[in-house]
Amino acid sequence: MAGKFSKITHFPSPKISSARELGQWIRARRVAAGIRIDDAAALSNVSVQLLSDLENGNRSVGIDKVFAVINCLGLDLIVKQRGEDLDIRSEETEADDAEKN
Repeated sequence: MAGKFSKITHFPSPKISSARELGQWIRARRVAAGIRIDDAAALSNVSVQLLSDLENGNRSVGIDKVFAVINCLGLDLIVKQRGEDLDIRSEETEADDAEKN
């Protein structure tokens, strides 16, 4: 399953402004990984209906359930202040850079 994540060719815009846009990302990741919705729901410990609603932006879903799904699918949720550049380097990379200086 994990090896299929590298075959992703297209995702929606990384800027997410609505539940619908988040759902598009979740569905794109699941489909690109070749995971059926019922399998993804089981792995995330959520119902198929909840995952379907989340993917379609149809209802409010608890944040704990959102994190369960995005973690299961290997996604990260990154929050940044509007207008600032996004630096997603890991802490290990930053530590390596600090050692070099």
